[in-house]
Amino acid sequence: AGMSSVGPCGSGGPGDLDMPADVVGGALDGFNFEQPPVRDGARLHREVPAERWCVKRKDLVQFRHLVRRWVAEERMAPTESDEFSASDNRIGPRIYTVTGQLIVPITSRAGQTSWALMLRPEGLLCDLFVTHCWAEGVYEFIDKMLHSWPAKAHNAYCCMFSNPQCLDINGLIQSPRESPFARALHAAPRMIVVPNQTCSIYGRVWCVYEAFLAYSESKVILTASSPLPNLVPNVALVLLSILANFGVALTILIFMLGTAIETVVVAVLMFANFAFLLVAWLIRPSHITLAIECASTVLAGVVLALAAHAFWVSLHAGEQVAYNMYVLFCAIALCVSTLAAEVDRLRLNQGHLEAKQLRKGYTGTVRDATSTVLEDKEKIMEELATSGLEHEVDYAIEVLLVAGASTPTLREVLLRTGMVDQAAYSKASLAVFVWVVWVSRGISRILGRAEVLGDFCASAPDECPGGIAAMMFTDPNVYVALTGSLAALTWLVFFWHIPKDAPLRRSFAMRVLVYVLGVSELFVLIVQFAEFAGSDGAESLWLDRVIALGVSPATLALSAAGPARVVHTPVLGSCLVRIFLA
Repeated sequence: AGMSSVGPCGSGGPGDLDMPADVVGGALDGFNFEQPPVRDGARLHREVPAERWCVKRKDLVQFRHLVRRWVAEERMAPTESDEFSASDNRIGPRIYTVTGQLIVPITSRAGQTSWALMLRPEGLLCDLFVTHCWAEGVYEFIDKMLHSWPAKAHNAYCCMFSNPQCLDINGLIQSPRESPFARALHAAPRMIVVPNQTCSIYGRVWCVYEAFLAYSESKVILTASSPLPNLVPNVALVLLSILANFGVALTILIFMLGTAIETVVVAVLMFANFAFLLVAWLIRPSHITLAIECASTVLAGVVLALAAHAFWVSLHAGEQVAYNMYVLFCAIALCVSTLAAEVDRLRLNQGHLEAKQLRKGYTGTVRDATSTVLEDKEKIMEELATSGLEHEVDYAIEVLLVAGASTPTLREVLLRTGMVDQAAYSKASLAVFVWVVWVSRGISRILGRAEVLGDFCASAPDECPGGIAAMMFTDPNVYVALTGSLAALTWLVFFWHIPKDAPLRRSFAMRVLVYVLGVSELFVLIVQFAEFAGSDGAESLWLDRVIALGVSPATLALSAAGPARVVHTPVLGSCLVRIFLA
């Protein structure tokens, strides 16, 4: 954490927030900052526990508007150490500047309270602790916090807002263990770390101390990130490219060829599209990834056109409707996966950028952290040395920098498997495709059996007592297909309920889906295409049973067990988890 008398470490996002319509005079969202209610700040901070000196998410939105207004009115001026531009809406004035020129004057008029208790004298119980750097821009900080605010968090302790900047802060932190930071962090189940463009927060001793407390109390440590740059334009461009290629290919099919393309051609193009997505999924984002995604958008549009045309033709002919519907589902899944691949690329690039910012100036050991007040560092390092956890704190910070988060489970797993880059980040692209194939294959199998039994009952009604429904009710292949689709839906419900602040479990579940089920589905797709190209289909039915009754339960079991349990499996546990996460 940071404070005006201690140094630039404290609490943690870019977005263009328009000036709210309800700014009238000195009032903003109903609170008059020009004439705030006057209270006895010293008494208030003695009576209200430090773990209640918190602000809400909406308070950050309000504060951003207020800073913009003061900058526009030239009530906040650049300094020699902070030559911010009034036109900049991405980084903004440094928090040092904002604290001195906005927070201190307003809270001084309010009776020297903190910003948090000025807004709510009764306080709010802390469930999110924010650690950041005072040298960062206030817009950068707020935008990252707004974008990364955990879903289950309500009230955040952030030193610039939580500490009474007009009172004797040094008196509050004479004992690090009894400081407001320590008491608030003890109450919060999670801590969020906010990187910035200026320096690593772990070059400051109070941020190191907060990391020490978070580790020793087994807190979840998350990294705040900016909204993905150019997300909407990039995804829109990919979507338009897919639709354009779809339109061109469909036009050629209808007006020039006039007939459906052979199944083998559709299969080859679909597998080529899948191969492109697989390569993009396996490698780190780069110019190569971008080129692969461009090729994938072309193929996705063409495959969608071929599949849609084939389905339309089969629907009118009344033949192989279920199979062509299945192919259409796969084609749609490839399009969605191509869109998701672009989101994955942007997210991973952003993750690497945040990690780079956290490393900037960090030597790899908390021992080298600095403090404006030498006595603070001496006290904190003495407590670290006494605890015997100095190396463990170094490790917890390294996990955060490498994996993108640092939770008790993540730290334990990576201790067994070794460091895995971006282990806490989930790549959704291939997982989307595999899941759609998983659920739609069972549905298409059921409809396919209905087609076959319908033809049989039409040709031999005497051998079809009770009609199609009765025949399907006694057909074991229908139950096999239904089992597979239900397993897919079960996995989705399970994944949906994994907490957002358990990033490793979410990442692990997605990767298990791709590696375990995806490889199996690939073999089935090959066999099914061969089946409709002339084989008798016996192999496909046999593989259906293997996947529905073997691979699907294994996927569910591994996903539900999670990496923390799988890594303890004798002999192969650590190896399996590393393969899934790498």
